[in-house]
Amino acid sequence: MTSRLIAILLLLLPVHQARSENIYYLLDNSASMYDGYPQPKSGPQSYYYRRPVFQAFLKELIELTCKPNDTISIITFNRVTNVVQSPIKASQLRIDLLLPPYGKLDVIGATSPEDIKSTRMPDALEQLLAELGGRQALIWLLTDNIADSGASQEAEDTRKFYSLLANNKQIQMVYAYPIKREGINNLSSLMLYAIVAATEKPLEVEELTRWEEEYISTKQLEKFMQGKPFQMKPLERNTLRLKLRDELRLDAVDENSPLSGTVEIVISSRFNYHVITSAKLELVASDLQPERDSISKISGSDFSFSPQQPYKIKSLKPRSEETFVVTFTTPQVSINPSRNNYSTLFKDIFDEEFSMQGTLTARVKDVQLQLELPDKMKGIFGTADIPEIFRPQAVDMEELHLELKPKVRNTGTRLLLVLLLAGILSTTMISMVVWLVKPRYYYVSFDDSFEFYKLYSLRRNQAATIKSDSGEILGRLCRDWGTHWKFEPKKSAFKRVPDLHSDIALARQEASDDDVAYRLYIRTERPKGRTEGEEP
Repeated sequence: MTSRLIAILLLLLPVHQARSENIYYLLDNSASMYDGYPQPKSGPQSYYYRRPVFQAFLKELIELTCKPNDTISIITFNRVTNVVQSPIKASQLRIDLLLPPYGKLDVIGATSPEDIKSTRMPDALEQLLAELGGRQALIWLLTDNIADSGASQEAEDTRKFYSLLANNKQIQMVYAYPIKREGINNLSSLMLYAIVAATEKPLEVEELTRWEEEYISTKQLEKFMQGKPFQMKPLERNTLRLKLRDELRLDAVDENSPLSGTVEIVISSRFNYHVITSAKLELVASDLQPERDSISKISGSDFSFSPQQPYKIKSLKPRSEETFVVTFTTPQVSINPSRNNYSTLFKDIFDEEFSMQGTLTARVKDVQLQLELPDKMKGIFGTADIPEIFRPQAVDMEELHLELKPKVRNTGTRLLLVLLLAGILSTTMISMVVWLVKPRYYYVSFDDSFEFYKLYSLRRNQAATIKSDSGEILGRLCRDWGTHWKFEPKKSAFKRVPDLHSDIALARQEASDDDVAYRLYIRTERPKGRTEGEEP
């Protein structure tokens, strides 16, 4: 059987935010490209590209698979139509200048006039990948060559094409839309492939998802194609999603208890036609970092999950989800306001909850896949026709990552009450110690100018003996447990006299009131103009 192909390749090269994608349409013009082989090549079953209804189909397909700012060029292989279209913006494309195609041999894969009977699809795709040079691209390929078998050259080309899709590291994602619709292809079958190409380094899952959601599997395109695409590659990435049903809250029953919280974890399948008959799911948590430095982090290795892992997935249908109720348990967090110099002391004490941040990772292993194509698709791309390389029975999925932002709160006694009580207790104890050991200073002089004086230091409930310059004991300076103090003269040798600048002014009993000699002055405030005996 002669291999038949119409190929359209849309090359989309992203350029930051204002992307201008390059789009290449490769149209096969082989001698057998018509609907209803081996029917006559005229009338309703004539060559596809000569039929207005098919040209309208291609035009609408192009409009749905590119954006106005994308750059478009159309090329054929096996035979050229007209002069190859120079790249222009999609909004300026005139497809009527290129269709219907007719003309001479093309340069891609053609070696003789006989090559118009073969598609040379692998050669065309390999040449395009080489010209890309590792640049990121999305290629659309429309063909009626589904899965030729046997020892023919066409069958060998088909096997080479599928092997190229599966093994070439530049090709990172392959989706396929089966097509069989009234008025377009009533008898033969068509297949539209979406091929994401880039460097050999795997693209991030987020980038694969972007191509899928913005170009490959939009609602408008699926409606136009009358169905969802079948994912061929990869099967282990961009296929599952992980999320929390609600916000995770970690509670502490009391100050000594670990944190605990229960939440529903949802894992959903993004496959359109693969059933996950069984799989094992294991959760791993990273370190939980608090929003404030005063709060200790929680090591991921200290997390525990219940029920016991791994969790088993059974019969997860395409585009469906399964929910696991998981209880997280962590050690109690510690709060120390001194870690950030007490800048968040009031928050640390009075906030009823605070946030933490980490990552939850799901490892999905031993995934058993079962392909279930609908009857409509089986007639176009039967399960038996799909190469084994795209129908694995078991795969290990790439790790799924989910940002975790739990709220830590207390449902019993206030979580930080122990800190408040400890703070109050420690402040009280420190104050008591200071209260007990802090001395009070007394300044004693025999001259009201206090040019020369002696300094005495008394702690609570202490006394000091006051002596004259000659060594005579004059009395005792006493302090009680509070702030009160007094001078106890020796044998009533002194009497009180008024003085505006001293706490106590005493004169000897035998001295007259106007005699300033033989007097003793005591102050609790440091005298100014001191010349000796500076306090320590």
